[in-house]
Amino acid sequence: MLAVLRRSFASHPLSTQQLQLLSVSLLPSLNHGLSSQLDASLSNPLTSPLASLLASQSPTTYHQRSIFSLPGFEDDLAKKYTERKLLGYSPQQMFDVVASVEHYKDFVPWCQKSTVVLKQDDNTYLEAELEVGFQIFVEKYLSKVKLQRPTMISSHVGESTLFSHLSNSWKFQPGPTPQSVWMTFHVDFAFKSPLYRHVASLFFEEVVEKMMGAFEGRCRQLYGPSSLAKSYQQQQEQRRRQSDDGEEKHNAAAAAAAGPQTRS
Repeated sequence: MLAVLRRSFASHPLSTQQLQLLSVSLLPSLNHGLSSQLDASLSNPLTSPLASLLASQSPTTYHQRSIFSLPGFEDDLAKKYTERKLLGYSPQQMFDVVASVEHYKDFVPWCQKSTVVLKQDDNTYLEAELEVGFQIFVEKYLSKVKLQRPTMISSHVGESTLFSHLSNSWKFQPGPTPQSVWMTFHVDFAFKSPLYRHVASLFFEEVVEKMMGAFEGRCRQLYGPSSLAKSYQQQQEQRRRQSDDGEEKHNAAAAAAAGPQTRS
């Protein structure tokens, strides 16, 4: 990995500002202690603790997820990621949370501003300007969003500092119970630099995990506890009652078998 990073720096040299922006965009989910390593990286990116850290890490895989690269040398900078998850909210509720782009600044990690600049009257299309960053490092981009209530939301971002392209989709299918939904998230993105790709392969899933959790947390805030959590609690309570009833019946049967007690 260190050799790859050296080749990446040699063929695609980054300025200090670009390296800082990269760290802000892809590494915020790591421990706060990484900031000191980043400072050292800026002075000597090839021999720094950050380079050593990148060389020693490996991606994490998750159940019901897939992440892969597209074939070809240039296309190797592109990646696709898909996750399917059962959540304890209705498809309409999840759709409304994802569609409320103007509120992303209130709950989406690292989103500092989210402003809808264009919206069709039939609520099937909007454009939003999003500002993401950390401390003094900020990037803005325009997201074009298509909405098909209540089954699908898709968005597309044109060329930006980090990406050649970035598009994602959310699909909402009814779950096994009335207040549940199968949510499928898919993202297709391509970095301009091989360095971005290699860093993303290490940390992108952690960032997605945190962002997906943010949307689920927003649902809890607006609609209350997940119906799946309620169902689990109800099942546990039912099992407890059944266990208590079984114990009472067992004790009663044992007492009947022993017969009446006589005094000597």
